Amino acid sequence: MRYDFLVETYETERIKVLSVWSEFRDQDLPARPNVKDARGRSVHEQMVHQCVSENLWFLNMLG
Repeated sequence: MRYDFLVETYETERIKVLSVWSEFRDQDLPARPNVKDARGRSVHEQMVHQCVSENLWFLNMLG
């Protein structure tokens, strides 16, 4: 496959990201950086945003 190197490189990035996300407990997920400012994403919203964004990036990049 033409993009094998990208898949292999991204594998290590996934491991790093998952290791950070795994440090959060379920009760941490609704937390926002500033409780008085609803514009900031909660931990859960940021996690969803990251997953969707990375998925779309790969779909657009690799078809």
